[in-house]
Amino acid sequence: MLLLLTAVILMSVPVADASPVIGEIDEYSKTSNGSDLTFNWTFYNPDNHSYRIEVRFSAPPGWHAELSDTTFDLNSGEAHSFQVVMKPDTSARSGDFFVRFRIIPYNNPENQENISYPGHLEYNPKIEVRSLTFFEEFLKDSFGIEIEDKTLSFLVNVFFWVALGLALVFVLDPILRRAAKKTETMIDDMLIEIIKGPVMAFLIIYGIASSIYILSPSIDIVILVGKIYDVSVILLIAWVSYKVFRDVVIYEVKKYAKKTETELDDALIPLSEKLGVVVIFFLALTAIMGYFGVNVTMLVAGFGVLGLIIAFAAQDTLSNFFSGIHLLLDRPFKEGDIIMLESGEYCEVRHVGMRSTKLYNTFDHDMIIVPNNQIAGQKIVNISTPDANFKVRFTMDVSYDSDPDEVKKIILDVARAHPNVIKDGDKAPFVRLVDFLDSNIRFKVYLWVDDAMNQWKVEAEMKENLFKIFRERGIEISYPQHIVHLEKE
Repeated sequence: MLLLLTAVILMSVPVADASPVIGEIDEYSKTSNGSDLTFNWTFYNPDNHSYRIEVRFSAPPGWHAELSDTTFDLNSGEAHSFQVVMKPDTSARSGDFFVRFRIIPYNNPENQENISYPGHLEYNPKIEVRSLTFFEEFLKDSFGIEIEDKTLSFLVNVFFWVALGLALVFVLDPILRRAAKKTETMIDDMLIEIIKGPVMAFLIIYGIASSIYILSPSIDIVILVGKIYDVSVILLIAWVSYKVFRDVVIYEVKKYAKKTETELDDALIPLSEKLGVVVIFFLALTAIMGYFGVNVTMLVAGFGVLGLIIAFAAQDTLSNFFSGIHLLLDRPFKEGDIIMLESGEYCEVRHVGMRSTKLYNTFDHDMIIVPNNQIAGQKIVNISTPDANFKVRFTMDVSYDSDPDEVKKIILDVARAHPNVIKDGDKAPFVRLVDFLDSNIRFKVYLWVDDAMNQWKVEAEMKENLFKIFRERGIEISYPQHIVHLEKE
């Protein structure tokens, strides 16, 4: 009041050539119980000149200052009221503040005057009990039980929330399951199984966080419990999202993929599953870091730079990945096909992955793992397409004394008698006399077998049977020979 009286007296007495007068209306030290604090100043200019007033304000951590003016003019004989509203947040602490006024005369700007006023903010919020008062009233009204001890009241309230969580799991869960069994889809059954655990955990965490106020803790404890509760909720949401994505979304996508003919979805589903887990984890981490005030934009930019570094360091891996997508889209072969590599190896395709392809070597009985970029860059012969039939060619050489018609008839009879040789249509076996060599006549045999993997068996058995029959019929399988005639001189 003394300061206010001084200001009023000074405002009523004209003074020539004097600086503006500041009269304080409020105390410089105030206490907040969680509400806003307001500070007021009054300026009066008894001078014949005009002034420009610039205001600067610094507040302790956790306080936000709202200034009615940051700059204002004060002409001769005028008065101006200036106000600062201090707003505390959950991280507010007690501390000092400073208000600085820069008084600049218009007639002489270089002759400035700076005035600073310190003050103190005391933060002592009133902790209100936010427990389940209706629950305590229920105990009092129904059973005459009054809970006066804070610790006991805290434990009773926590017990209530734990009991409610267990009731939802063991009472409501069977009811929901019976209802879900009446539907055709399994999605509702899976959702019930997924959310029951997190719901019970949420109720217990919420019960502890809400009941902590019964103990009238310090503001530090309240802030700590609040942060633990918020982070726990974020983690529970992330966990439920992960379970729904893995057990419901991926499950349904896999069911659909089994009905399609393409193998692209079968190969992309495992990749999508892994990427989904990474994305959910990244979003949860981003939410938690953002909650604690970490600049998420810088974090995302850092991940972008890290991604470029990884891309350069893992060029072979990325090459195999995109080659795998090419193999799945172009489909030069599929699982179960028999292919021949450039090396001449016959292999069965067992699995086409995103990084490599697994081939089973049918002769050596071993598994070959080939990087996708290598198998996509070489010539591959798909033996299984357009069908499993395979054309076999081999030659038979007989002496010039043999009857060509008889030789061809014997070969065709042996071919038609073999169970793995196709006998009808345009794939029926046939024989051609193809060359006259130095010591024999060459016949070439053309026949189709029912499966490519039988080609060696059919050729071997055909030659063995022909050898026996030719010997019985007196047909000589000639071999190279030279006759030398010596003459006497």
